[in-house]
Amino acid sequence: MTEQRPRRSGFRRVGASTTRPPDPETLFKDLRKAPGIQYLWSHQADILREYDERYPNKRDVALELPTGTGKTLIGLLIAEYRRRKFDERALYLCPTRQLAWQVGEHARTYGIEARVLLPREYEGLNDFHLGNAVGVSTYSAIFNTNPRIEEPKTVVLDDAHAAEDYVASLWSVSISRNEMGPLYRRCLRLLEPEMEEAFVEGMLDDDASPAVRARVDMLPHPRFSERAAEIRGLLDEGLDERTAERYPWSMIRGHLHACCLFVSWQGLLLRPLVPPTLTHPPFESANQRVYMSATLGEGGELERIIGVPRIERIPAPKGWEKQGSGRRLFLFPNLSMGGEDVEEATALAATESGRTLALTPTASAASVAKERFSSRGITVLSSGDVGESLEPFTSRTNVALVLANRYDGIDLPDEACRLLVMDGLPAATNLQERFLLTRLGADSLLRDRLRTRFTQGAGRCSRNDSDFAVVLAVGQRLFDFCAKRENRSGMHPELQAELEYGIENSYDLDPEGLLELVRLFREQGEEADTVDQNIRDLREKAQKIPDPVAGVLMEAAPKEVSFAYDLWRKDYAEALEKARGVSDSLSGGRETAAYRAWWHYLAGSAAWMAGQEQEDQDLLAKARDLFGRAARASRSVSWFAELSREVDPGARPSSSDVRTARACESVFQTLSGLGFHGRRFDRKVAELNDLIGKDDSSSFERGLEMLGSLLGFESSRRSDEDGAPDGVWLLGDGLAVALEAKSDETPENAISINTVRQAGTHSNWVGNNCHVATDAEVITVLASPRTTIKENAAQNAGDLYYVRIDELRDLAERLEATLRRIRSLTSDAEREAAVEVIREELDRAALLPTPLLGFLMRTPLRTLPLSG
Repeated sequence: MTEQRPRRSGFRRVGASTTRPPDPETLFKDLRKAPGIQYLWSHQADILREYDERYPNKRDVALELPTGTGKTLIGLLIAEYRRRKFDERALYLCPTRQLAWQVGEHARTYGIEARVLLPREYEGLNDFHLGNAVGVSTYSAIFNTNPRIEEPKTVVLDDAHAAEDYVASLWSVSISRNEMGPLYRRCLRLLEPEMEEAFVEGMLDDDASPAVRARVDMLPHPRFSERAAEIRGLLDEGLDERTAERYPWSMIRGHLHACCLFVSWQGLLLRPLVPPTLTHPPFESANQRVYMSATLGEGGELERIIGVPRIERIPAPKGWEKQGSGRRLFLFPNLSMGGEDVEEATALAATESGRTLALTPTASAASVAKERFSSRGITVLSSGDVGESLEPFTSRTNVALVLANRYDGIDLPDEACRLLVMDGLPAATNLQERFLLTRLGADSLLRDRLRTRFTQGAGRCSRNDSDFAVVLAVGQRLFDFCAKRENRSGMHPELQAELEYGIENSYDLDPEGLLELVRLFREQGEEADTVDQNIRDLREKAQKIPDPVAGVLMEAAPKEVSFAYDLWRKDYAEALEKARGVSDSLSGGRETAAYRAWWHYLAGSAAWMAGQEQEDQDLLAKARDLFGRAARASRSVSWFAELSREVDPGARPSSSDVRTARACESVFQTLSGLGFHGRRFDRKVAELNDLIGKDDSSSFERGLEMLGSLLGFESSRRSDEDGAPDGVWLLGDGLAVALEAKSDETPENAISINTVRQAGTHSNWVGNNCHVATDAEVITVLASPRTTIKENAAQNAGDLYYVRIDELRDLAERLEATLRRIRSLTSDAEREAAVEVIREELDRAALLPTPLLGFLMRTPLRTLPLSG
């Protein structure tokens, strides 16, 4: 797509005076606009006056402009005003090329001189550099190692929250398993001595289970520093001119001390905690940066995303406190349906609607969604198909546009699209966020971010007052998030009302019932009028309640960003003080415990680096103390405690504490997957009781596998190999329980020598076939209905243990009761609080790893009564 510019003839007058507009409003009146554009809306004028009176000299300013408020015009007017008033080169940034062309077209209708500047041609770049026109481009145009657009003095960042990955990518090296498999494996092998052996082996396993593929961990700074030189050499060699990752590598290779290394089965991510944008001249040199977003959030996420310590905020226009834009009917199929029915309902709605926008958090989730749509005969489009224009999507029917991590920056008003599928919780969109959410459990940090993404995503297909769309919120975790009142109470009252109405109308639906509701709403008849009025009534009762944790996080954000810059320039003493300031501001309360632990760890890392650099034992002692505080504040990251031992070998963490942390975190993950609301949990425990209650070996072994998983172990069933256990329960790489089950035997006879010999090989089998450390504790347990043992069997029983079949069934019943109690106590709790409740309740029921092992090992097999 190329701009058409009129040809000039004759000489141009030089030195002609240019009128400098006194304010943005006056500028708007003087512009030669398209006939249909005559006036500013009152709220647009109010915002421009507020900006002109209070913010023209502020370096960083954010505007919250909800959907339908005309934020493009406001952003372009500010850019054009500063271009004319202050002779500044003004640049308007968009997330995508398609949006850049769209903004360029808007500028033309508003009478604003603008040039769309996109690679490779960058046509019109000279006009921008001369200050004759506003430049319109994408974030990637300046956030790269060799930007063609130089030193803009005004930068307007549209859809600022959508900029996260575009901005951070300049300092983020991603080593994908699929695209750079050999380099990925070489990196893992290099890091293997510094990481848990079982974790690394799982990452290297091409046939890893879904549970292993879902894991993410981080190499702590003290361990990473031991391998930094080797990593630098390996990446210097591996990231050559054939890979785009060489560009961000050139930005961070000299700053590895300030970077975090995250590890997952899908790939590695090496990046600083916060993107150091103020070290990048095209961004730092601006006199003013203006950030625009439909939802700014209240927890300082914009500062963390952009890498700016403090951003002034201009609040949303008056009158938008209650009213939203358009009407949405939310439906939650997971509330009343299982997996296959949810897929069927989604496919029926998509076929009925003709055009469907599907938003997923990650590329892997998008791949799954694409397969589901295409298997139903629906044409699937991706981001590459709409890079320049949405026309390939809006001109078709029976089509689904599937996008990963695109919750802002795409507009589909009116008949362009009436069905939005939000497929999955908009979380863990990159490995750093995934670590903070799933490994650390810092829900309080991400809650505001998730609210913001959800709000932005839900508005993609309802873009004006008369617009309407159906929103299918698919996935148990997304439903659980929306079901919690404390999550909804921080949202706009209109959205609160729509969600409450949607939840109540999602009970007792089957696919056909859901389709009927979609049809009734799309017809916009009397039924839709009733829906609208009901939501309006709910809206009047709703209030947006400030999230107290978000306020604490907003206060901490400037210190967090400053810490990242201190670390970048190796000012470890200042970094330590900033990190301690953050942890102090997060003090008290369960909701911030996990994030407080993270900042204790970061403070400890800064102290450790300072101590190493200065050879200062007092700083190393301080690091040890801070790592210990991190371990006490959060039980979910086992290496917090291990670091204190590594800094001081005399301080050894309890293996019991490490096992407890792992088990509680695993139970939380399992319950999250099943849902803290809805029927999936009931179906799961009913299946467990049915399987473990049967005597046939196949059913009972499947029951054992489920029992181990629900107890917090990584559980697997018997292998087809001879001599393999009937089940294995793993907890990290240091503990394995091998199970030999004889549920199908008659209780009258005695345990035989053959059974003992069979069980006696399991310890070696686990060591050879499972991801366990060489010094792992492997316990072999024989489960049998028999209560006596033959003498020759007892003489060969060695270290084998015994438990009766009915005792395992009792254990399953006790676990079910405990998990039900946990669900009732944590249905509305944040992750940090939920994990603590899990620990307390499992402890009360003697189901934590230590008492559970005591139960499994209380009867050595050799001590059974000998048969007559």
